[in-house]
Amino acid sequence: MSKARTSWMGGVVGARGLVSPAAGVLVLSVATIVGVAMPGCGSSEKPADNGIPAMPDYMQAYRKNDFRKALDLASKAYRDEPEGVKRDRAAAVAGDSARWLGRNAEAERWVSPLLASSDETVSGWANSTLGMIEKEKGMHRQAADHLLAAAGKLKGSESASSWMYAGDCLTALGRKDEAKQAYLSGLAAVPASNPQLKGMLDQRLGQEAPTKDGGGRYTIQVGAYSSRDRAQAAADRLRGNLAGTSLGTPRIVQVSSKGKILYTVRVGMFQSRDQAAREAKRLGTDATATLRTGE
Repeated sequence: MSKARTSWMGGVVGARGLVSPAAGVLVLSVATIVGVAMPGCGSSEKPADNGIPAMPDYMQAYRKNDFRKALDLASKAYRDEPEGVKRDRAAAVAGDSARWLGRNAEAERWVSPLLASSDETVSGWANSTLGMIEKEKGMHRQAADHLLAAAGKLKGSESASSWMYAGDCLTALGRKDEAKQAYLSGLAAVPASNPQLKGMLDQRLGQEAPTKDGGGRYTIQVGAYSSRDRAQAAADRLRGNLAGTSLGTPRIVQVSSKGKILYTVRVGMFQSRDQAAREAKRLGTDATATLRTGE
């Protein structure tokens, strides 16, 4: 799940971008929604100077979006730990790291046994990971069920992001009233310390004010995707990088290219291509200035 994690996991949103295979959940490079990690969840933990166990090495790697390293370290911690919550937590991190790496079959093998864990955080994380994989595959009904289960088990931003992505799946199923309730539940769960996730929920509810951008002929395109879910993940990711800028909210524009439907992620509107190009350079090599075709 797009990943917004703020309890023992810490976390990432979304959407990989943070590009996340699914979205993402908030995938954002990966944009990180900083959380508070519960001390003491892994075999590699070492006592801190104040006597509180330090964050395990696999979680440090995970929170830095180094998912390959996180997977390797969490796999080792899983092998070293006896059965119990610490071992399950290592498995949960390994599974979600595998998802971010696009290794969905491996991720499913890690998290499927954890769905019924007696530890609600572990079960919630597993449901979230599996739900995001299903969301990416277009299995919206199954994804909604797993993400709703995750939302009820997790807390804070983790719960809010699960509500949000469950709402996206319900929207895809045409269950708009249920989707709205999911988004509202997400807003109720999101902590004040996470304005980025709140903004994403507000956007889905249509509560953001329109951007005062002048409505120019040119825009910045940061990506084109074959599925709306991937485009939404990229847009969610990009949103975190735009805080404090005047570019406004990323938007998804459907276009046709060589007989195929693509979902482009765009931001800003400019009177000239030069203006758009200057801003595009600040966003990275994948951003390009383009005409606002299809809008």
